[in-house]
Amino acid sequence: MFDNYVPRHFLGYSASDQRTVRELVGLYHGILVPATVATFQREGTAGFVLSLSATESRPPYVIDPRFPLFQQHIQKVKASHEALADILDDQNLIAAGVPRPNDFTSKRIERIATAWVDFNLSYRTRQSAKFQKYADRLGEELDKSDAMGPQRVLAPYFCAHDASDPWWDKSVEFYNRTVDVADSRIAVTRVLAAKTPAGLLDLAAQPGEDDVCIWVSGLEELGSTERELVQYGKAIENLSQSTRRSFALYGGFFAIALSAIGLSGCSHGIGYGEHRNWLELPRSGPPPTRYYLPTVHRYVSQEEAQQLWSHDRQLVSNRQVSRPIGLEYHDLMLHSVEARAQEIDAYRSLDLAGTILQLESERDDFRSRIATNSPSPLFVRMGQRVVRHMDVWIDALRAL
Repeated sequence: MFDNYVPRHFLGYSASDQRTVRELVGLYHGILVPATVATFQREGTAGFVLSLSATESRPPYVIDPRFPLFQQHIQKVKASHEALADILDDQNLIAAGVPRPNDFTSKRIERIATAWVDFNLSYRTRQSAKFQKYADRLGEELDKSDAMGPQRVLAPYFCAHDASDPWWDKSVEFYNRTVDVADSRIAVTRVLAAKTPAGLLDLAAQPGEDDVCIWVSGLEELGSTERELVQYGKAIENLSQSTRRSFALYGGFFAIALSAIGLSGCSHGIGYGEHRNWLELPRSGPPPTRYYLPTVHRYVSQEEAQQLWSHDRQLVSNRQVSRPIGLEYHDLMLHSVEARAQEIDAYRSLDLAGTILQLESERDDFRSRIATNSPSPLFVRMGQRVVRHMDVWIDALRAL
């Protein structure tokens, strides 16, 4: 997850993404597996990630405990919630009522931390029943003994307003107990999970270890204000200046741009999942079908991408690409990951000033092409809306 030179690119895992993850090995650095998936779809998920870890490329993986799930009243308990609570040896985690920080006593925290470390340490051997099935799908002769366990343990964590929030105290205790239980057998990483960018700025000022994961609940890069993005960037900058490395559990292109001030990388779902709210949604559906527009570093609808492509293909990409409207779901997912890998390659060597200049050039070129021989005012308005977020990003980066 952490590298001082190349931003690490992790993909969030779900069972529906297996084909994309298999086909694009080499274009990403690792996999982030949600604990709800790792425990509920235990054999299938383990068979997939373990077989992948035994290949020559050996991408590492980390299991995210997703513990803020148990910080709230769960309106609709799912089988995946029950499976995770069972692994953590605490079915009361899904009991009725709104949890309070004091519900997590030292004894309870130690029991959960012990169960979580044991689950991670035994994952390579105890969860490998379907290893051969997925090795066959990879089309390789793989040895189960070459499979790797998780790269590190993410300590259970809560989402806090700031460092004065009692939930933060419990996160600190969870981290300390997890380190004690792990006893140097595996690296343990703290997650700084905040409800706002200002909260993350406060959490980042607290003393701590060299490597941390960060997450601001609901921080959507496209919809955030300049102030929010500056606070987010300041937290990363402050960590970097104190020689601490940070990795964003959720992020899109703006997170890649922040590698210029010290962010070590980020994770995102395939085709979606660049942000996440700590509150569990009572229901969820499949991700929308969208096209990733690398020229302005964001998703748009396939119809919008097709309009841009028809007007000027370089509005969509400076590379040869197929008609956006003709791409099937899997092709869209492949395209999104390939585009992110290209962005990392293009921006990883730039400092902050260089990043700003590159973004300004891309924004200005896009606007110029939109205005050239435009077929209609409606098309111009659509194009201006599609690129508007880049003004906010550039102003935020300037403020940093």
